[in-house]
Amino acid sequence: MSHSLTRERLREVMTGLKATFQEAFNEAKPQYGEIVTEVSSTTASEQYNWVAGIAEIRKWVGERAVKMLSGHKYSIQNEDYELTVGIGRNDLEDGAISGAIIGAKMSGAKAPRHHDREAFGLLRDGIINLCYDGQPFFDTEHPVGDGAEAPAELVSNLDASGGGSAFWYLVDDSHGINPIIKQNRKEFSPQVITDPDHPEVFNNKRFLFGLDGRYGYGYSFWQLAYASNQPLTAANFDAAVKAMNEFKNEHGQPMGINPTKIVVGVSNKAAAKQLFGRQLIDGGDSNPNYQAVKVVEVDILK
Repeated sequence: MSHSLTRERLREVMTGLKATFQEAFNEAKPQYGEIVTEVSSTTASEQYNWVAGIAEIRKWVGERAVKMLSGHKYSIQNEDYELTVGIGRNDLEDGAISGAIIGAKMSGAKAPRHHDREAFGLLRDGIINLCYDGQPFFDTEHPVGDGAEAPAELVSNLDASGGGSAFWYLVDDSHGINPIIKQNRKEFSPQVITDPDHPEVFNNKRFLFGLDGRYGYGYSFWQLAYASNQPLTAANFDAAVKAMNEFKNEHGQPMGINPTKIVVGVSNKAAAKQLFGRQLIDGGDSNPNYQAVKVVEVDILK
């Protein structure tokens, strides 16, 4: 059946596509919020002046002990992202828009999941990417200690001695910030071409439906996460927890780091269920690690 491509008809179709996109967007259940803190951005990039470690409250004796937010400078650049779908003019004329509806629905569902790939990809690549102290986010040689109140030393939040095994990650989200930062400059918004006289329609016989956004990802404090590719056993989990419990700030004070979550990929799903999902083990003994941390299963991780 032929349909006249009036502006009203195009507006009707495109409004429907935008509604379909938004519905799928709202129904999506991304996981990146498990490890991400979102902040607003108003410029092309933002500079974060970190104190070397999370500052602690102290008894006020004499003058204030000012912790300057300039010990380490770390910048996150905003990047542009887009997704564009073409809708053939012939399809609109023939009323064949089911493919466009499916495309809008898939686009809406993919937009939040894209943030999963960005956030968990940054966690995965933390053994390479640098954080505020100039070391890889996951590293065996993070410099700690001001040399006055606390001796300078190198501290590790990484155990990569497990060969080629898949990594698992411990995260502490109880300090008001997560290990990954999502810096929002412009959230995804759908856009459409509805003008039948638009050059894109004249030259290519297609209308365009798409979305674009602008944001950046980066790291906060390395002390909030730990990576290991040792087998996920009770002994190796306890060793990683102990390492995080022992993290201190620049002045030698314990930071009170204790993991609240474990992030696992497909290779460690079963082990995580065995370790944290069973109340009883060994024929009836209580499992000391039952629900010790929240298990975050991420299919895009190994």
